[in-house]
Amino acid sequence: MTIRISLTDANGGTDVVAIRDGLLAGVSTEDNEAGWRESLDRLAALVEEN
Repeated sequence: MTIRISLTDANGGTDVVAIRDGLLAGVSTEDNEAGWRESLDRLAALVEEN
């Protein structure tokens, strides 16, 4: 699996675009989406602390 992430300035914040290619066999789309959401929630919490 390959993940490409780009960050760009956006009206006082940052836009995050993540593109995933080649989802691993055995990982459902739903599980993959849940993992992304959890990771982004953790990133947001970390950024908001600082």
